[in-house]
Amino acid sequence: MSIKGTIGKTALIEQSVVQASESLSGSDAWTLVTSGNCIALRPRSQEITSEYLLMYFRSQEFEHQRDSLQVGAVIPHVTQCSR
Repeated sequence: MSIKGTIGKTALIEQSVVQASESLSGSDAWTLVTSGNCIALRPRSQEITSEYLLMYFRSQEFEHQRDSLQVGAVIPHVTQCSR
């Protein structure tokens, strides 16, 4: 999810895609590097799916919550301290 500039753009990256790119480097770990403008989120349990989170992050309910935390007039962003 983007947290700086165009806030709230979301995407679902399948683990198999990440693993396929890592198989070239010989690593078995599932790691993902994001820029400072994005965050990577993963469900803690199997009770909530990644697809559900994606749909929630694209909902109007979340959009209102996200917009209330937005700071910055020129380059909008969301931080942990935005509240």
